[in-house]
Amino acid sequence: ARPVAVPAVAAASRRPQSVPVAAGAADRVAGRLRPAAFANAAVTASAALAWTGGADAVLDERSLSAIQSFMRPGDVAASGAYAGSVRDGIGDALAKFPCSRMQAAFRPETGGLEIRGHVPDEGLRVEVVSMLTETVGGSIPVGGSLIVLPEPQCGVLGRVEAMGLPQSSDQTDDPLVVGREAQVATRRLEDGSPLVLALQAPDFDAHVYIDYFDGGGKVYHLLPNESATDNVFAADAPFSIGDGKLGITATIAPPFGQDLAVVFGSSHPLYEGARPLDEDADDYLAWLYARIAELARTEPGFRGEWVYQLVITGPRGAFAPG
Repeated sequence: ARPVAVPAVAAASRRPQSVPVAAGAADRVAGRLRPAAFANAAVTASAALAWTGGADAVLDERSLSAIQSFMRPGDVAASGAYAGSVRDGIGDALAKFPCSRMQAAFRPETGGLEIRGHVPDEGLRVEVVSMLTETVGGSIPVGGSLIVLPEPQCGVLGRVEAMGLPQSSDQTDDPLVVGREAQVATRRLEDGSPLVLALQAPDFDAHVYIDYFDGGGKVYHLLPNESATDNVFAADAPFSIGDGKLGITATIAPPFGQDLAVVFGSSHPLYEGARPLDEDADDYLAWLYARIAELARTEPGFRGEWVYQLVITGPRGAFAPG
């Protein structure tokens, strides 16, 4: 969908965490968004596993090992022979799918494995669910929201990641989560809906750049642009765009599909002034890669990060309320 300038109203946010960028690197947006063979023995899970999928549930060894592998070290007195390999196996498996970013989170309160993120086609989505079900056993339900994000969008994320900036993460140290950091949020907006982003700056004073990539190969620079050049924010400062206070105001318009809102935070300006409101995404990404590599090479104190949201657009009435 292409953003069209019009008045708008308020939205949601998450905040990022910063990581210094290594010299010679060139990946974050300001916001806050991986089978093995087992025996067939059946085992009864105990309450000591902190699993509420059913206190009297009968689990095969594969499912029990999967549960143990996700527990915090002090929660299980002894992890089974396969416990460590199950979690690692899930991480390795999710990482092998091309043009995809996925995380699997174990939810003790439901006894299920929740997948989030995206794959480039429907066939891969079915394959991922089947693979994880085989890995964790039939006693653990596999669900979640795995979205189909085709080219060119999954390619855009690959090129951003290749720049070497760290991606903002809330779950780096969470033992219940495995896989690559995916989108911080998924928004579904209908024709005419306002595009508003409420965000928080990184934990360092930063130049913030907000880019909107549509499915047609264009990128729209929401901040900065010709009408809003002030993109410098103090550490942790909250701000919003699209609500008439900063940046352009925009609504969703055809063509519809899956778009990306990518936010970059940088300790140094990426460019002076403003780029055109819209330009070819390939050309812009090539330029940005070179610019970040230059800053990493020439500025010892350079810091940067990125994060992204999926924006799924459709005609009026396409999405259920709420």
